[in-house]
Amino acid sequence: MAQVNLNNTEEIKEAGFKALLEALGPAGFIKFFQQMSPGKGDYTKEKYEQPEESREKILQDLQKYVTDCN
Repeated sequence: MAQVNLNNTEEIKEAGFKALLEALGPAGFIKFFQQMSPGKGDYTKEKYEQPEESREKILQDLQKYVTDCN
């Protein structure tokens, strides 16, 4: 096992993520984090209250996000 600097939170987080990924595999890794983050609100109700967005609108938003990040 690699030596981890316990005073460096980034190293601890990275080592933990690596250990989970190795132990659980990619799908298990994702499922673990889904279970660890508590949901809130009423997803079913909120889902139907949201207007459908067109594919074009989604692509425009994505392009704007990519442009803003660069």
